[in-house]
Amino acid sequence: MSSFTNHSRLVTEKARHPYKRLRSLRARLLQLLLLLIMPAVPVHALGGVILVLGDSVSSAYGIDVKSGWVQLMQKRLDEQNANFRVVNASISGDTTKGGAARLPTALEKHAPDVVVVELGGNDGLRGMQLSETRANLERIIVAAKKSG
Repeated sequence: MSSFTNHSRLVTEKARHPYKRLRSLRARLLQLLLLLIMPAVPVHALGGVILVLGDSVSSAYGIDVKSGWVQLMQKRLDEQNANFRVVNASISGDTTKGGAARLPTALEKHAPDVVVVELGGNDGLRGMQLSETRANLERIIVAAKKSG
């Protein structure tokens, strides 16, 4: 391997490193938030389906799936003998536009009682207009409310 190839690979790895660290920090902050919120949420024996519509943070991109916040939420619900099933409909790299397009099928397929939306970060990274992100989120909220 030439010296130039080694140098370019090192530069590329260094360039990716800050983004990887940011993803890891976002995931950890989300996990912390989940752990702080979950004890305050009353868990009823009625149970149901929780649909998570998200991006790489929810799909546990770059980390062990068991360490992702969605799986941790399912584990916490199981520990509390809550009769909830968490469906992770998250796709790494997804945007609010993609989530809004996928949501009707997910709502029909899973008939969730709760919809958790974790989207918007990739919109910002791609330079989408805030008004477009807001409109997509409103579409998601309206569709989720209409579904029951």
